[in-house]
Amino acid sequence: MHDTTLALPARPRAPLRARVRAWLIGLSMLCCSHADASDPVAASVDFARAARPASALLIQLIDACEPWLRDLPPLQRDALYLQATLQTALGAPLDAERSWERLYAQAAQGGDQRTQLAALHAQGELHTLDGSYRELHALGVRMLGLAEQANAPAYTAIAYNLLGTAARRHGRLVEAADYHQRALTLRRKLDDRAGEAESLANLGTTRRDQGMFVRALALQHDALQIRLRQPDRAHLDIAYRNLALLYRELADTDQARLHFQKALEAARMRPIPASLASVLGSYAVFLNDIGEYAEARLHASQALSMDQSLGNRAYVALDRLQLGRALNGLGRHAEAIPPLQAALQAGRETAQTEVIAGALLTLARTDLAGNAVQVANTRVEEAINLLEDARMMPLLTDAWHLRERITTRLGDQAGALHALRKYTRLREDLVGTRSAQRIAALKSLYQRQHYDERIELLTRDNAENLARARQHRRTRDLVIALALSLIALLAVIWNRYRATYRLNRELAHKHREVESARHALEEVNGTLREQSRKLYRLATRDPLTGVCNRRHMLQKLERHIGRGRDVSVLLIDFDHFKQINDRLGHLFGDQVLCTGTHSVLEHLGPGQLIGRFGGEEFLVALFDLSADESARIAETLRQHMTRAMAQVNPEAQNPITVSIGIATLSECEPRTLKALLGAADQAMYQAKAHGRNRIFRQQSI
Repeated sequence: MHDTTLALPARPRAPLRARVRAWLIGLSMLCCSHADASDPVAASVDFARAARPASALLIQLIDACEPWLRDLPPLQRDALYLQATLQTALGAPLDAERSWERLYAQAAQGGDQRTQLAALHAQGELHTLDGSYRELHALGVRMLGLAEQANAPAYTAIAYNLLGTAARRHGRLVEAADYHQRALTLRRKLDDRAGEAESLANLGTTRRDQGMFVRALALQHDALQIRLRQPDRAHLDIAYRNLALLYRELADTDQARLHFQKALEAARMRPIPASLASVLGSYAVFLNDIGEYAEARLHASQALSMDQSLGNRAYVALDRLQLGRALNGLGRHAEAIPPLQAALQAGRETAQTEVIAGALLTLARTDLAGNAVQVANTRVEEAINLLEDARMMPLLTDAWHLRERITTRLGDQAGALHALRKYTRLREDLVGTRSAQRIAALKSLYQRQHYDERIELLTRDNAENLARARQHRRTRDLVIALALSLIALLAVIWNRYRATYRLNRELAHKHREVESARHALEEVNGTLREQSRKLYRLATRDPLTGVCNRRHMLQKLERHIGRGRDVSVLLIDFDHFKQINDRLGHLFGDQVLCTGTHSVLEHLGPGQLIGRFGGEEFLVALFDLSADESARIAETLRQHMTRAMAQVNPEAQNPITVSIGIATLSECEPRTLKALLGAADQAMYQAKAHGRNRIFRQQSI
């Protein structure tokens, strides 16, 4: 929510026209003390908001003078730049965008590439606020090409930032991280500390969305430290808000609240409504999540008022969603419906999956409270489909929980049981992952702070000792030089020499302490890497059988299908597994699953995969094989599994068998993972229907 603050573009100034621009701005500012002849447009931005009538009058004056300015292209470009800047500051995005487009065209005619880049930058910020992320991507591509042509690395970094923002909003997180990393590298080369902080924050936000919370925490803290060291401490509100959002994801309520309060305090010190609206809107999300609905309603209302006045369409939808959530939480269901419906409509217009799903779920809760159960069921079904495609796990967990309540009210016990199982599985994954990530993140943060402080202290002591050592060396050399003629001072020279020797020993001791601290830090990094590997295995492996879990298996299949490879899947289901558990116990049932899985692993070839699909169902993926070859492998696996399970079965009269459904991607229509899995599932049920302990091929679906 609210991760962008409008930054008016910097534009190179021509000294010969500086006085003309200063005079034009002076009409609106009345010789205000904020005027700066070297950069008058930037100096007038804050004043434009406070002096709206004078600024509007100046815009009208520029329009009226346009016919006389056509014969003076440089002056006409300056007037257009001033007009677009004032319209942006006054919150008139449509008028501002038209002015920036006119300025771009004028600059292109005059070959002024720097002004073209400034106009594209401003339009990119407007698209960001408006939620037009497709247009933002196209504009970023244009800006990148022009910046490279003009050899303007600062604008190249800005273009990477815009492209990264568009990619993240469209869910392409790997691509977004790459763009923000490129921007960060460029800004470090340019020694642009403010830009480096912005790129660190953007990269940290992307890493947070990727679930890399330890890395995200380090990046956001680095960005905060740079902001704190800046003379004006600009954008501190953004730095604190980003950390608060990260702590919210880690379920650290105390730290999240503390950083939100710091962000609000910093935002209120800056005369920028967009920044304050951003913090208020993000804070409202957090307050709704923890059930403090009255305060959430207050912050959401304030953010909505400011975003509406600024014309921030994408953020208006988010603000209305949080307002509706707060009203619904307060039990004021009738009042919650209009803002939620408005948020839903705006979310559909701007293709914001999070807003659409959030509005649908909150409306469903309202419908459920009003006994409109069927309507609520329809809304939740749509939300689940959206969230499963977008892989937004926290919202998806809430959706399945709500689905279980609705199906229970409808009397659909089977549907309620299915929803409960989905909710329980997602909840366990979410809570387990968050807990492990929170522990790792906090441990990394505390250890990093400890060793940073220790290394800083030792480094400072070493610097002081080095300075003292240099001084003593100079003294010693002087005494030795004088000793040739002043033998009487030999005792003094000897004392100085001993003092220097003692200082050198202390310095060597301090150096050993520094090396010890560095070795300890390397050990901590090794521990963190090992924990990361363990967390990755827990996130991708089934804890019982050791094979891929469902999510990891489906991700691998998606990647292979995306590369255009043909694939056949074998959906293996243990026959009468519930009866096995009932007769012989769940521990024996787990042994059957492990034995069967290991039998399959022994007979799979290189590059062939197996994963647990759910319960007693397992999925085998065979790549680049025909349907007949896949069927032969399936029959072989069935026979091997039957023989392997017979060796552990104490009931010889009740053999343990499996049924296998086979489907091949090239025989499915459409050729998607969903169609492939549906075909395999249908084939497996056909095998069950034909007597079990057999394989069955589904020719097409």
